[in-house]
Amino acid sequence: MKLLEGEEGKRIVILGIGSSIRSDDAVGLEVVRCLKKKRMKKVLLIATDANPESFTGL
Repeated sequence: MKLLEGEEGKRIVILGIGSSIRSDDAVGLEVVRCLKKKRMKKVLLIATDANPESFTGL
């Protein structure tokens, strides 16, 4: 898996997928937003409304 530049030391990736336009589909984005407040050092958090492949390189 190709991680974002500068994120090589991360051991866990959480990808929150959703649409902020469609509130019922925004749960993935909201989960990532809440987790970012915890400032977990070994976790890479990505919130996206696009195709996950755009962020993971898969």
